Amino acid sequence: MPDIVSIGPFRADGTLLTVLISLAVGMAALAIWIRLDPASRQGPWIDILMTASIITLLGWKLGFLLRDPSLLWTRPSAILIMRGNAADVIIGLAGAVIYLIAMHLRKRMSWKGFLNMLPFALLPGWITWSALNEFPYQLIYAIVYAAVFVWLIMQKASEVPDDGSTISSALLGIGIGGLIASLFAPYPPGYVPGLTLGLTVSQWLLIGTGILGAVIPYAYSGKKRE
Repeated sequence: MPDIVSIGPFRADGTLLTVLISLAVGMAALAIWIRLDPASRQGPWIDILMTASIITLLGWKLGFLLRDPSLLWTRPSAILIMRGNAADVIIGLAGAVIYLIAMHLRKRMSWKGFLNMLPFALLPGWITWSALNEFPYQLIYAIVYAAVFVWLIMQKASEVPDDGSTISSALLGIGIGGLIASLFAPYPPGYVPGLTLGLTVSQWLLIGTGILGAVIPYAYSGKKRE
């Protein structure tokens, strides 16, 4: 999707539009997953995840105002086009984590239930993002994440929510599959990624995702022994 999408006289941020479409697909997929087995999957998951997503989105979209609040009155129209950077995404994610912790402390949410639910919204959203963002350069990631999603459904890991297998399988598939895809994914013309110890930041994040997926079952088993 282009950086700026023009619809008649209106212009929209193409990246923001892609994020909103991906969020809508993820929420719709989660709603379908819950509806397939409401007895065991029912919960405030859509409301909680939607709120956490909005907090993250606001941090990413409006974080630049923390550095230059004067834009709010000198160039208010810039808010529709401008967006934050990676640091602003981290701010948004930190706000979302604080919100999730608050929901847990208020006993509106269990971490096990949340982690068991998360892949069924996260993966469809990432598939959509990878398919639309910088098309066709990230299309290979969409194919890999779709394969992980199908694998997760075939495993029926959601039927055993307390052993961490759902989120573990998802993170392992994303980490290993995404890392392999990154070796073959083309870059847009003229783009040269920065390397750290021979790998890009995205590749290091994928490695970390895979390691986290491998560790989670041990964390669950340790809690059960206690």
